[in-house]
Amino acid sequence: MSSSAEIYNHALDMVKENRRRRIEGLHNSIPFTFSRFNRVIPGIQKSNYTLLSAGTGIGKSKFAKQAYCYDAVDFIMKRPESGVKLKIFWFALEESKQAFMHSMMVMWLYREKGVYCPIKNLKSMNFTNDNEDVIPEEYIHLLESDEAKEWAEKFLECVEVIDDIRHPTGVYSYVRSFCENNGRWTMKDKEFNISGEVVVKQVHDRFIPNDSELYCLVVIDHISLVSTEKGIDTQHRAMSKMSIYNMELRDKYGCSVLVIQQQAFESEKKQYSYKGQLIHEKLEPTLQTLGDNKIISRDANEVLALFAPDRFEIGDYRGYDISKLEDNFRSLQVLKSRDGEANVRIGLFFNGGVNHFKELPKSSNMTSGIYNELLREAKKEIPQQGILNFS
Repeated sequence: MSSSAEIYNHALDMVKENRRRRIEGLHNSIPFTFSRFNRVIPGIQKSNYTLLSAGTGIGKSKFAKQAYCYDAVDFIMKRPESGVKLKIFWFALEESKQAFMHSMMVMWLYREKGVYCPIKNLKSMNFTNDNEDVIPEEYIHLLESDEAKEWAEKFLECVEVIDDIRHPTGVYSYVRSFCENNGRWTMKDKEFNISGEVVVKQVHDRFIPNDSELYCLVVIDHISLVSTEKGIDTQHRAMSKMSIYNMELRDKYGCSVLVIQQQAFESEKKQYSYKGQLIHEKLEPTLQTLGDNKIISRDANEVLALFAPDRFEIGDYRGYDISKLEDNFRSLQVLKSRDGEANVRIGLFFNGGVNHFKELPKSSNMTSGIYNELLREAKKEIPQQGILNFS
């Protein structure tokens, strides 16, 4: 067992090392593209466990794909001088690798080329006599360009999409194997009492990665779809086992873990049925209304949630004019934060067709001009100066 002095000194060493790194201009997290939100949750952090929740169809996976995948990789690509490296294991439990990549193509076209091309258009799915919804040939040329292929190659060096492992032990073993192959354990002596005799054995002490600049991010989308396995015969127990493994990946190997979890269907139905009788505080996601397994929120460092007030015909939400923004508004909420402030809400503009979120000014700073710009973007009129940014 480590002495109290060793525990204290190890914790202090981390404080001093992080300070040194910031003074030298290095990063201790991969920041989000939401400036106000970054002050509450400082980006993707090592040794961290985040749970993201919302009702059905609100945009949980789309938010995760932007904030924890596309934007994170974009940070790495565009700031090579930072020295930060990233490996994302995206366990896609509700879509295929191909479907995941289609969503990234849509985001790349929008972010880098200012092209609005929802997935249904990307795949030319709708049938119209004038072929209005067929992907234009010039978009194909953009995706075939050397620029796009270079981006895809670098992106997939950082992101591994796994769509064929669904049980908790399989997920844990896959990530642990990567960590073990890219780091080492320090050892320590530990006494065991075996049949009355004290025996000293070497056991694992601390895991040290080979590259201290490497962030290992594990995303499970979504945890309610993990499968049962031997000795775990219910969905609830499978989710609990997965959460135990997530804590081990966080605490032993320094991984950052993001779990996506539904809000309870019963809660959504009840809230909608009585929408005229309840104020918006009663409609927002809570820790108590997590679906399928409420207790795993106890394991997470942070619990985030998305809320769409337009779904409940709320015209004014905490000062934002939802009658104008309609379903393009989302509230990003911090329901729990071990290391910071909770009960925080950040307004976001949401362009669902192209998986794009952006932070809005505080409601008190919203002007008619900002609303008009947002409405033009919602109507797919992309401004010539590029994607709007109000941060």
